Amino acid sequence: MMTRRSARARKYRRPLTELGIARILSSTLPKRNGYRPPNTRALLKEVNDFGITTELQFRLLILKHRRELIADDRACLSSRTLLASWTDDYGAAHIGDMKRRQYCFSWEALVRNALELEFREAYEAYARKRDGL
Repeated sequence: MMTRRSARARKYRRPLTELGIARILSSTLPKRNGYRPPNTRALLKEVNDFGITTELQFRLLILKHRRELIADDRACLSSRTLLASWTDDYGAAHIGDMKRRQYCFSWEALVRNALELEFREAYEAYARKRDGL
């Protein structure tokens, strides 16, 4: 006998795609951190490498670490050295906006921070290998 699933249950059981990542990020993380489009192709590969294959798993990962991600995002604004080095890359106007609106990391960086919080040393080793360090 077939059981009926709600539309929400069917939606989150779908395989994770690039579009799904973008949609979940825009609905779970602060809009101000979406100042640059995330590289959803790279993020999809990374989360899949850690066994996150459905929209539900990805959403739960972000929601599990959401408060800590936002706290870390705001704490980064107190690092004068970091902001000074970013001024060369992004310009003084962008850094001023970051300070005024209280954001630091992009959605892509926040996902990677969530992976690091969830998988600790395994993700750190993965990131070093990914970056060729």
